[in-house]
Amino acid sequence: MPVQWNTQRISESFSRAAIGEWAWSEALDVISEEASGAGATLVRLKGGLPQLPTTPSFQEAIDTYIRDGWANRDVRFRGVGHMMRHGVATDLDFISDDEIKRNPYYQDWLARFGLKWFAGVKIAGLEELWVLSLQRREDTLPFDEEERQCLVDLAKGFGNDAVLASAFGFVRADEALAAFDASRKAAFVLDYAGVVVQHNQAADSLLGGDITLRERRLSCRDERSDERLSVAVGKALLPPTGSSYVSIERPDDFPLVAHVLPVQGAMHDIFSPCQAIVIVSDPTARAAPSTLALQAIFGLTHAEAKVASKLAAGWDLRAVSDELGTSVRASRSHLRSVFQKTGFRSQPGLVAALLELMMTEH
Repeated sequence: MPVQWNTQRISESFSRAAIGEWAWSEALDVISEEASGAGATLVRLKGGLPQLPTTPSFQEAIDTYIRDGWANRDVRFRGVGHMMRHGVATDLDFISDDEIKRNPYYQDWLARFGLKWFAGVKIAGLEELWVLSLQRREDTLPFDEEERQCLVDLAKGFGNDAVLASAFGFVRADEALAAFDASRKAAFVLDYAGVVVQHNQAADSLLGGDITLRERRLSCRDERSDERLSVAVGKALLPPTGSSYVSIERPDDFPLVAHVLPVQGAMHDIFSPCQAIVIVSDPTARAAPSTLALQAIFGLTHAEAKVASKLAAGWDLRAVSDELGTSVRASRSHLRSVFQKTGFRSQPGLVAALLELMMTEH
């Protein structure tokens, strides 16, 4: 019997996510709904687990998967070889129904959420291997041969979407690095593994002395500084992600300050190689700040960037409104949009981050 999924709707949702019109979780909702699923997620097979795009229906299960260590006991990794050869793998490709009834992965984790069956779909086209993981409930039939073939056909488009999303990530990173150049700030863009994939001209002037690139990773001449920087990079890349400030000691001068933070807002995409930024400042140097960085990294409008940067400079909302010739209500609306795009939930948190990262123009 032919598969009754609306494949055009599925393809369009992934294409929209690739160009940033939709969140990946929204695209996953569509394919989960069409495939009679109970949830879906995108998984990067190698390296640490990043923040995984997941449907809301599967989020609690994913949280326990990471928190309770099921990622280290995931028997479905047995199906990777089959998936690599055929483009898709389902449970019965690598485990019997009898073993499923005895296996803790199925009985202690999946059964807790009423789940049982899955299909893992290879997403090709990138250097790293990604998998679309589709879940079905225990009272639903496993994926049949026609559904498997449909997933293989859809995966060709998914690979193209992943490549497109990655390319957009590079473009946004280029814009951000140019903005930091305008502010004479050294900036390095890191991938999931902490490898430097891009850096700006200001960063070039720092390399070779107190900061170097070793095997494409940032390294400090001072050993303690190097250890602190390594910890900060790990914090920015692995959930729960967070930003850090690192003092980089110099023998004959004041320390440099490195701000290490996860990529957020408009610049962030799960398939982008650009996952963290290291901004290195010399406290003894005075730089001309620019609101371009706000717009490039977080996708803010010019008005939103002005409001955010003025707040970071210590202005209150009424003073900002007077300066920009707008009402307090309009400025407050801009601020709400800034919160939404940057991921911050409070003005103090936003200001604390922007004090170092974002700066006003001359």
